[in-house]
Amino acid sequence: MMKRLRIDRSDFEPLFETSSYDATVYLDSDTGDVIIITQDDRDTFDTWVYEQFGEFATTSQIVGVIEKVIRDWDARKREVMVTLAHLDDSDRYIELPGQNTSQSYGDMEKFIVTIKDKTQHAALETAIQGKGAFSRFKNTLTKYDLWDAWNKFIEDRKYKRMAAWLKSQNIEPSFF
Repeated sequence: MMKRLRIDRSDFEPLFETSSYDATVYLDSDTGDVIIITQDDRDTFDTWVYEQFGEFATTSQIVGVIEKVIRDWDARKREVMVTLAHLDDSDRYIELPGQNTSQSYGDMEKFIVTIKDKTQHAALETAIQGKGAFSRFKNTLTKYDLWDAWNKFIEDRKYKRMAAWLKSQNIEPSFF
């Protein structure tokens, strides 16, 4: 059964299919919140847990201390710490997919098919060949003033991928 979930599209969309070496993005499947966890957050959490509890602590012990005792932390830090406490024992937090270079390349190929002007079409086809394809593609978009068309195209594609991914997680989004 699909779970209906309100999700702020302005929070979710920019972080969907993005990649970072030092951060992971999660969707809270209870609240619809999007949470960014950095490596610094993980290190802080691990150190804090060890200092508070030693080697072993249950999730409920950790969350109890975070929610009841730690009042001097800002809301983001509390949210991050609670998320980290639940990651290992809950399916509540779902990691958003990262950037997929081959998918991005496929988007460029599919966009080119939509271009009817033969000169622009040929220039874009040439631009995506070989190393440096992404930067040449962007330069060609600029040369032929195709950025608006590209942005609309890619927004539509990304929305469809977001909806498909959420469906694969048994979530029916209600974007606001």
